[in-house]
Amino acid sequence: MGWDRARAGSRLLLWLALAVLPVSHAAAHGVSLKLHHPYSADSAFHRNFLLPWTAKVEQESGGRIRFHLYPDSPSGESGLGLYDSVREGDAVHVAWTPVPVSPQHFPRLTAMQQPFTVRGAEGGSRAMWEYTVANDVLDRDFDEVRVLAMHFGDAARLHFGKAFPTAPTDMGGRRIAAVAPADAELLKAAGAEPVLLSADRVVAAVEEGAVEGALLSWERTTAVGLDRVARSHVDLRAGTPGMTSAAFVLVMGVRTFRSLPDDLKTVVEANSGRETSAWLGRVLDEAGVQARAAAVARGDSVRTMTQQEEDRWLAAARSVSNTQAAALERTNVRASPLFESAREQLQEFDTVR
Repeated sequence: MGWDRARAGSRLLLWLALAVLPVSHAAAHGVSLKLHHPYSADSAFHRNFLLPWTAKVEQESGGRIRFHLYPDSPSGESGLGLYDSVREGDAVHVAWTPVPVSPQHFPRLTAMQQPFTVRGAEGGSRAMWEYTVANDVLDRDFDEVRVLAMHFGDAARLHFGKAFPTAPTDMGGRRIAAVAPADAELLKAAGAEPVLLSADRVVAAVEEGAVEGALLSWERTTAVGLDRVARSHVDLRAGTPGMTSAAFVLVMGVRTFRSLPDDLKTVVEANSGRETSAWLGRVLDEAGVQARAAAVARGDSVRTMTQQEEDRWLAAARSVSNTQAAALERTNVRASPLFESAREQLQEFDTVR
């Protein structure tokens, strides 16, 4: 009996030693971090941001931080799979993922993600970071993770499997895929029948005819493979803010960050924030330009909305903004100062190019 208790005690001590090994190992030698994201290793994000960013962090840490990259990681039906995995902090140490912003999830980001407000991902991402700092968004809505960067993707457009509507304002009864609640709300306000899907299901839905098209950014058409099946696209006039803009975060688990020695925390912090967010936005902006050029080169139909058509979409956008502001108020989040702060930051950083 005493021998069994001794063995049980030894096993407990061994388990505790293994549990704290990553912390002590990081302090003495280094740390290995598992970084997951939903895009492929061939994506612009992986090649043009993730590889150089992780190399930079590793070099500045003197090789004491090592990343193990896991592309093609599923985000889950809710879009919060990777985010929740980092928050729980067991198998995923760092993740880059889109987040489904709404008055229910990350409510204070709702003011930044209004339709027809963000022109470019780079400038919009700078504005987003400044907005989060000015309004304590990281502490209030992201208190369970360490946010390293927060940014927009390039703006969403309409993409159809076949011929696009006679007029892109003629959305009555059309089934259009949306990958975020904000996208679905805009489509509904414009008269469409939005079908909320995870990004990895959009291509099959268009290919099978379950939906006619999708509201998605140029960059994401390539990232999820929609460029293989979409043959017509509705674009916006130069300088017009995007129909919607997806929000992304690069996050580290709180326990993972706290386990790092102070000098490695400093390295991580030096590679976080506004400039890192802007770098991510720039990568997706550039990928969007390339995706559009590839569509034109394939011979796809690309139609630009007229001013009158955009005005009708803008009316739908105002309806969505009013609805979301009211929803925020019902959750005891004051919408008016947040919307005003978002406008100020976008006016400063996301100017007409």
